[in-house]
Amino acid sequence: SPPSPSPPPSPSPPSPAPPSPAIGGTRYQHWASVQGTNYVPSYSTVDVKDIFRPGYWNATVVDKELSYAGLIGINSLRVFVSHGGYASDNNTAQFLKNYVSFQKLALARHLTLLVTLGTGERTPMSTCQETTDFVNAIVGVEITGAVIAYEADNEPTSYMIDYLKNCTLPALNAASRNPNVDISVGLAHVGEVALVKDYVTTLNWHSYNGQDNGGGLYGEINELQKYVNKFKPPKQLVLTEWFGRPAQPLAAAYPVIRDNGVAAYAWALVIVDCTSHWDRPVGPADPPFQGLLWPNGSAYDSVEEIECLKNQCQTLKYVHHCCNNWHANGTELNNLWTFSGTNGSDWNTKIFGSPVFKLPGPREGSMRWTNVSSASVTIAPLPPSTKRVALYLPTSSIGTSFEIEVDGKSIYSGTTLSDTKNWVARTIVSVSHGSKTLKLIVGNTNTSSTQFSISGVTFFST
Repeated sequence: SPPSPSPPPSPSPPSPAPPSPAIGGTRYQHWASVQGTNYVPSYSTVDVKDIFRPGYWNATVVDKELSYAGLIGINSLRVFVSHGGYASDNNTAQFLKNYVSFQKLALARHLTLLVTLGTGERTPMSTCQETTDFVNAIVGVEITGAVIAYEADNEPTSYMIDYLKNCTLPALNAASRNPNVDISVGLAHVGEVALVKDYVTTLNWHSYNGQDNGGGLYGEINELQKYVNKFKPPKQLVLTEWFGRPAQPLAAAYPVIRDNGVAAYAWALVIVDCTSHWDRPVGPADPPFQGLLWPNGSAYDSVEEIECLKNQCQTLKYVHHCCNNWHANGTELNNLWTFSGTNGSDWNTKIFGSPVFKLPGPREGSMRWTNVSSASVTIAPLPPSTKRVALYLPTSSIGTSFEIEVDGKSIYSGTTLSDTKNWVARTIVSVSHGSKTLKLIVGNTNTSSTQFSISGVTFFST
């Protein structure tokens, strides 16, 4: 990769000062009930910059898209109010009016807001006073009850941290008069939280870590837990960006977030065709990288993703073919799988890379494959409440036929042979109450060309 550019010269922020004792711990008292997504309207072209800009703002579109949130269990949105958008049209008054209108629309839809102020990110503004003026303008039009938290910036580079601590965060803390509104920074990596933990009221970070079917994300949360109770009141963990197909499936990460008391905002409510191109697949045969709903309100994946959000993933369980989170019964989940051959020798494991952020291929960057005729995989015991089983069986021109048996009875025949390659193709079958064992049997193969693959399974109790 090309060398990183040299940091631009920084303005002179105020003299460093210790964090104010008034910052304290978390202020908003209802983080436990927050289930959030990021929101960018479908009309945005330059990603988050265009949300409130005069000439782009469209209240009708926004209200329609906000109406989708409650239908899928979302009650809070993270939205960017960037300085670039604020200053770009020489019409700051109208920008602020649009932002006020947005707050009112959110309130009417029973949605709270986490507002991320794009105050510099990669480079500081020309002066701390300019930053302070922008912060004051945005916070000054806050509608009580709409905003529950601010982030002083999004994914700041390392040379922005001092500017945030000495300018932006003090300005935001001074401007915010609501004792129930939290203040933090949307940090790109878990390791950066320690740099600002004393200057914020919640500990915010981003993670697209899909390692070990939730195990990698658990490790990040566990790393941050050491800070939580060192403050009075304790500081809430807030994951303000997560979820990216296919490396970090929603149903793999959500239980970890839920079980560890983390408030979280998935990226994103709407699948948007913008300059960041997060609506596009990471690679050929992949699903859209991010986003839950198309602009017309239909879901990319109502079967698993929306079911998980609407029911807090209590009605389904995703299990990877290996390497499941050992902090959440991972060994037991790994033992559900029995691959044919001596010690599973009919099957090979293929690893595509580290499943963090953008990794093309099967779910979580790995799968099992075989070219052995009549090879099989047995999944047992099925969870007692299982009514449906979704098998993730990638399709391609080198696939082959298969049969599914439940408790020795054939219930389904299909094929993964297809002109369309699809890394996350799945087959869903219904099973009778009390079923114990599911067995998948591979059909005839050509040892030199067939590759029958499986990456995971989801059990549904609905």
